[in-house]
Amino acid sequence: MDDENASCTHDSEEDAQLSLLDLPVEIFLHICSFLEASTLVHGLSLVCKQFYLILKDDSLWKARINHIWPDASYPLLRPG
Repeated sequence: MDDENASCTHDSEEDAQLSLLDLPVEIFLHICSFLEASTLVHGLSLVCKQFYLILKDDSLWKARINHIWPDASYPLLRPG
């Protein structure tokens, strides 16, 4: 497949292989929990628009921080 035609959508029904795009978001995020934040931001989020939209969600990062540092508090700022 040419890079020009590559996208996050499946182009044909002949392609019966599963990909990360076929997983429910919750399972995709569980897999992401094993990766470093820099890998998510500088690598996986650049793969396609769907990954970017999933990984740019603030609630993902708040949950990740809460999981790593359960007693940490951080300011909750409203979007400007």
